[in-house]
Amino acid sequence: MNFVESPLLAVIAIVTVATVLALIRTVKRDRCLMHFHDYHVSLAEKDGTVTWGTVDVANSGLELFYPDSRRSPKGFWKRSVLFFKDQYESMDGIYRSTVGLSDEQCERRARYLKRTANPGFLRRLWRQLRNWMGMIRDSVVQAVTLAIGAARTRARPGVAVLTRDEEQVSTLSSEVVGHRGNAYDPILERHLFTRVIVQVTRHGVPHNYCGYLADYTKEFLEIVDAEVNSEDAHFEPHPLNVDDDSIDGIQISYEDDELVVTNETENMLLFKELLHDDRYIPIGAVLPVDFSARFRIGSDIDPHRVKVIIAAAGRVDMLVPRSHAIVRHGVSALDESALELPT
Repeated sequence: MNFVESPLLAVIAIVTVATVLALIRTVKRDRCLMHFHDYHVSLAEKDGTVTWGTVDVANSGLELFYPDSRRSPKGFWKRSVLFFKDQYESMDGIYRSTVGLSDEQCERRARYLKRTANPGFLRRLWRQLRNWMGMIRDSVVQAVTLAIGAARTRARPGVAVLTRDEEQVSTLSSEVVGHRGNAYDPILERHLFTRVIVQVTRHGVPHNYCGYLADYTKEFLEIVDAEVNSEDAHFEPHPLNVDDDSIDGIQISYEDDELVVTNETENMLLFKELLHDDRYIPIGAVLPVDFSARFRIGSDIDPHRVKVIIAAAGRVDMLVPRSHAIVRHGVSALDESALELPT
């Protein structure tokens, strides 16, 4: 009796492959997310809210730790927010600005940007090897699936069991391998480590940003050193409070002991810091168009004495879900000396 004629051997093969893939799944973390691991970032959700803090990436999702514990309206002290894999599609994106980064984080980012703009031979070789291994992995999974189908046609009693296991193998393999079950995207590979224009759709409106395509996975596009605003959108950091309307489109209000800063302009903004009684409180939150950030100041503080320091965002690193973001254009080359690096 050969392999395809033996339901028992087919089941053993299925269980073995599924077990190996499940073990890989328990330790595998999204590669693009890992490039933002342990950085100060802003996480924007499609409902229009922005949360900021230090991100910790796990295989099942991520956890964003607040700079300081936050007191909820019911009196609970919250220190982090959890974001699981199945919530990624509800995410507008993760944004990283040099404002809010520590010196060590700035140095790490600078090294990464230089490697991205000018990848070395070993880095390119490793990526080619990883793509090749991914294609081999695809072939193995497809071969096992074919074996399952052959065994299923010859062993009617095992049809139901084999079908369930086949679906499990397909699901696990698609999560491990990558986008739509493929190990790599040949079009994106062609533009890797070069400047591109990525189109992010928010509420049906496309927004275009130009930056380096640093990496991509099944879930995300990673664009670094992206120019998110036009040159004429620049303005110096400006202090505002709830009584000030000197900049059109920036709305500041006070609700439930919280300052709410809403970006109704046509540009991406940077909520740099708060100023209260000569004390600066760093924020470093990136605000996309039509998004809001909240900061609890407490009922004992007069909101009219709190200044919000707002500026137009400069270069920003972006991690955007592929469900609503695509690479739309390739862009002419740019020397790495043009990268915006902290001084």
